[in-house]
Amino acid sequence: MKKRKPIILLFCISLLGIILGFYLKDALHNGACFSFNTFCLNLMDSGYAIHIGSISIAFTSILLIIFPSTYTSWKKFASFFIPSAVFIFFIFPRPGHWDPITPHPETVARWINYFYLIISMGIIFLTLFIKKFRK
Repeated sequence: MKKRKPIILLFCISLLGIILGFYLKDALHNGACFSFNTFCLNLMDSGYAIHIGSISIAFTSILLIIFPSTYTSWKKFASFFIPSAVFIFFIFPRPGHWDPITPHPETVARWINYFYLIISMGIIFLTLFIKKFRK
């Protein structure tokens, strides 16, 4: 039961992040921004990253609710990866008009979240596999 409380709290926070990200990614249409400027563009990009990241964290927390014995090994990874992912997203440059190489912030957010999901699921299932065969 000790491990389930932080996992359920993580799930609830990720649900709030899904709602906040959904609101911010359409900031121009729902009245959070009144004109299309750099601030509004950054707000919508951040909202998209929050929305997609929260969906990934919610999915991972559902897996952790089902398999709570893998929480400690996953927590070591998440405590390093999530702050690093936020840092990478915010320092990644925006593409210019004639810059075909630099990906858009939505693409960077998707790549980071796919990477997070693949590693999280790998850690959860590998830990489960190792604990099952050690017994």
